[in-house]
Formats: sequence, C-alpha cells, structure tokens
Amino acid sequence: MCTSLLLHSMNKSIFGRNLDIDLEIDNKNIIISSRNSKLIFKNGEYINSHYAFMGIGILVNNYPLYFDGTNEFSLSVASLNFPVFGALNNPLKSRLNLASYEIIPYILSKFKSVDEVKDNLKKLNITNIDFIFGLKSVSLHYFVCDKTKSIVIEQTKDGVTIYDNPYHILANSPTFAYHLQNIAQYLNISNKYPTNNFKNENLQPYCVGLNMIGIPGDYSSNSRFIKGAYLINTAEYDDESALYTHMHILDNLKMVKGIATSKDGHSEFTSYSCSVDLNDLCYYVRTYHSVGYKKFDLFDKNLDLNSDKFYSFNF
Repeated sequence: MCTSLLLHSMNKSIFGRNLDIDLEIDNKNIIISSRNSKLIFKNGEYINSHYAFMGIGILVNNYPLYFDGTNEFSLSVASLNFPVFGALNNPLKSRLNLASYEIIPYILSKFKSVDEVKDNLKKLNITNIDFIFGLKSVSLHYFVCDKTKSIVIEQTKDGVTIYDNPYHILANSPTFAYHLQNIAQYLNISNKYPTNNFKNENLQPYCVGLNMIGIPGDYSSNSRFIKGAYLINTAEYDDESALYTHMHILDNLKMVKGIATSKDGHSEFTSYSCSVDLNDLCYYVRTYHSVGYKKFDLFDKNLDLNSDKFYSFNF
C-alpha cells in the first residue's frame, strides 16, 4: 500500500510518496545514476550515455532496484504495488519490452517530460521476466510527473493504458479508471463552513469541518486516493510553503504499525516518506524510525561520472 502525489504552485513543484510495506527494508539507498553510468536492460538494450537521475531503492548484486526517482529535468516516477488487477506478459515482438523493475530507470534516463513519456511508451509491454532466480517480477503501476503534469501507466490483461491524471495522486489497486469513477461519490465534500439547510433557524454548526463528513478515514487504497485528492485540492500553500505542505499531506496518509495487516499477518507501515523539490532537485527523506527529514541534493554530486553512487539512509 503506497501513495504518491504532485503538488505545484506558481514557481514550485513537489513530487513524492509514502512507501508502505509489511517488512523492514535494511538496505534502503539514495542512488545517483550519473550521465555516463551504464544501464543494461533485459531486452538487450545498453545505454552508455543518458540523463542523470536520483532515486530511492535497494541494491541486489550491486544493481539498483528503484522505488522512485527524479531526473535532472525534474521528470519523476514512483512505482506502486498493483495486485489482482495488474498483469505481466511474455516479451512480444514489435513492442518495447521492459520488466516492471526497469520502468523507472528507462523513463528517467531517456525523457525530459510527461509528454515525451506519453509519445514514446505507446508500444510498451511490461514483461514477466524475473530479475534473478528467486526474485520475481511483481505487478506495479506508475505515477509519472514533471513540474505541472502527471500520468498513470498501468498494464492489465487488456494491455497498457496511459491515463492523464488531473488529481495528481495515485494509490494502489483497483485500476486508475476505478479511482476516476469512485471520486464522483464525494462531490459533496467541502472545506466551507457549514450552513443550516433545515427550517429550524436555531440549529447552528458546532465546529468547523462538518462539510467533510463522509470523507473516508480508513487506509484502503481507494480511501487514501480520495483523502489525498481532497487535501491536494483544498490545501493552502504558496512557493515558500509548498514543500512542507506536501510533507503534511503525506503525513495524513501514512500507515502506522499495527493498524492493518497483510495476508501473511505482518503489519503494514510507512517505511519512508519522501518529498522531492523539483526546482532544486533535492530529495527530503524521512523513515518510520526518524522524526526529521534528511536532505540529498542531486547537483551536489558530479553528474558526469561513469558509475552509480549509493548513499545508505537507514536512519
């Protein structure tokens, strides 16, 4: 269970996500892929020169598996679990065959904007090729954004669909099409001070927030989508406050250990939250076990090296 969202004001854009999972991740890393590091894909494609990008992931055999990332042009991607509804295929001829764990580095290394992603991934086929023996591919869907636009990429049994995302948020299953329909049930939700619609003139509102009654408070993916979309739509912020407003919204969507368990009986919790300033290209990361955010700056590093750089953040 995860949530990713984009918040943007006149001159500031913030991307980020909560990573919700039911196990401790001991080797979380900030990974900086420089412009000359080699990228190798299962379809045989090699990329020796590409856009630099930074992301969060784990290392397996010294190979980065990304959860999310942002490149030097502020294009950003987060992968979110997409069970039951997602589908993986065998490689197909005349298609762009990429494994689910390859989508993030492929997009961030090649494209500058959401529009470029839409134009170039029309023939995408997300394959069922495992990373290594014992580490299987899983169905994911993807929140992709630049400073002002966002899309969702999903593959079901009917193939890949790329959706424009007017709400700038994504949670987990069901499909994004479902979330777009489900939100219509909450058209009555408002941040306005309530008015009395009864004939009894003595009835008076007793607190603020009464017009929000009906907004879901559980932690299911469809409820987090609705609550997050409402917060994005109504939050007051400007260029100066956009970053910490983004953090506050993520705080309202976090999972606390013990409140929900997975099929295996393990507690789901927010392993980390990140808010990425797309103007300054800085990652702000907070783990479940920390009270403050730690900052990582993409341009604080040499982006012309020929190897990746890894920075552990198990704080």
